[in-house]
Amino acid sequence: MTSAGRWDHTDPATRAAYQRFDELTEQGLDPGPDVDWRVYGTYAQMKLWLGPEGGHDYDERVLRVVRSVAERDIDFTYREAHHLMERAGYWVRQGHTRYEELFRIPLAAARRFDYQVRRDLLRWLTSGQWLKDARALLAEQVTELLTEPAEHGPAGVVRTEMGDTDHFARMLAEEYGPRLVEVLPLFRHWNTARSTKPSARWLRNAARMLTPGAVALVRELLTRLVAYRGGDWVVRYDGEEWRDKVFLKEETIVVVRGILWTCQVIDERWVTSLVTDVAMTCGTGSNGMGSTCRCEPVTNAAVGVLARRGGLDVIVPLSRIQAKVRARSVQRNLSLALDAVAVENGLTREQLLDRTVPTFGLDADGVREEKIGDYRVRLCADVPALRYVNAAGKTVKSLPKDLRAELSDLRAILKELKLAQAAERSRLEHDCP
Repeated sequence: MTSAGRWDHTDPATRAAYQRFDELTEQGLDPGPDVDWRVYGTYAQMKLWLGPEGGHDYDERVLRVVRSVAERDIDFTYREAHHLMERAGYWVRQGHTRYEELFRIPLAAARRFDYQVRRDLLRWLTSGQWLKDARALLAEQVTELLTEPAEHGPAGVVRTEMGDTDHFARMLAEEYGPRLVEVLPLFRHWNTARSTKPSARWLRNAARMLTPGAVALVRELLTRLVAYRGGDWVVRYDGEEWRDKVFLKEETIVVVRGILWTCQVIDERWVTSLVTDVAMTCGTGSNGMGSTCRCEPVTNAAVGVLARRGGLDVIVPLSRIQAKVRARSVQRNLSLALDAVAVENGLTREQLLDRTVPTFGLDADGVREEKIGDYRVRLCADVPALRYVNAAGKTVKSLPKDLRAELSDLRAILKELKLAQAAERSRLEHDCP
C-alpha cells in the first residue's frame, strides 16, 4: 500500500492524521467514533494513488476504506469535492485504470451539491480525451447525477442538456424552456456541434428535424443573441464569491453553433442579414470595435454559414464583416470565403466587389414601392427608411397594427440596403490612401 502520510504538500496536522490512519488501515481497523470524516475521506482518496506509473490493482483493505467513505454522507466543502475530482482525473491521466474506485468518493461527494455545482465538479470527468474510457464506464452514474428531476420542468431539461454557465444559457432555460422541449431532438442535435463546420449528414438530420415552429425559434434565438452583451457572472461556493465577465461559455457556444449551422438549411430571406448581425455582435467588443472579439468560435461559425450559402448575395455581408472584425482567424476565413465566391463566379476579388452591388428592387430613382392594404410603402435609397402613404396620398408615421406583420420582407430588404451601403463606404475608405 502507498502511504498517504508521506504526501509532502499537506500541512503537518493533516500528515499526522494520515499517518495515524495508515496504521489503522494496515491493521484493518476503523478510524474510530471521533474521526473527522472530511479528513478521513480525503485520506481514503489519496490511498488510491499507485505511483507515477499508475496501475489497476489495490489492496482490499484500501478498497474497504474507500467504499466505507463513499457510503457516508460526508459534508465535504466545494473545494474539497473539487480536489477529490481533480485528483481522480489526474491519476487517470497518469495511467490508473480502476475507474469505478477512483471516482467512487468524488461522485458521492458531488451528490451533496445542487445541479449547477455538480456540473462544475463533473467537468473533470465529462471532458478530456484521456478520460473517455472512464466516461464510458461511469456514464450511467454521471447521467443520473446530472439529470434534473421532472419537477424542475422544461428549464431543468434545458439545463440538463447544456448546463447553466452564462446569462444566455440561463435565458434559454428560463424563457425558452417549453419551446426548446417541443423541439428536443433538434435541441440535442444542436448540442453536438463541436467541430468547426457541419458534415453533410449533420445538415441532413437538422433539415429532417425542422418544423415551422423550429424555424421561427431559430430566428428568435439569433435575434436575442444579436442584442445580447453578456455580463457579470457570479459564482458562490463555501461562503466565498467570484465575479467574472462572461459572454458565452463553451457549453453555450456549442448550442449556438448548432443553431447557426441550422440556418444553412433554412431558405428564408432573413437568414443572411441575421447571421451577419450575429457575426458583428460576436466579432466585436463591448465598445463595438473590431479590435476585440467577444466570441471567435461563434463569429467563425456565422462566417462559415454565409460562405457555404455562396452566391453573389453573400458578398456584401462578408465584406461588411471583413471591414469591422479584426480577429485573425475570422479575417482568414473571410478571405477564403470571398476567394471561393470569386472563383465560383469567374471573377477576381476586385471585380467581385465592383460587380456585386445589389439593386434591392429599386427603380432608376432609387425607390421601391409596394402596396399593403390601402397603403403604399416606399423604400428609398437616398435616406434608407420606409415611408408610408395612406389612401388619401398623405404620408403617415406608420401602418395600422393589423398590417405591420406584412412589413417583414421590406424591413429585411431595408436592413440589407443599409449593410450594403456601410460595406461600400468601408471599401472606399480602405481603397483611398
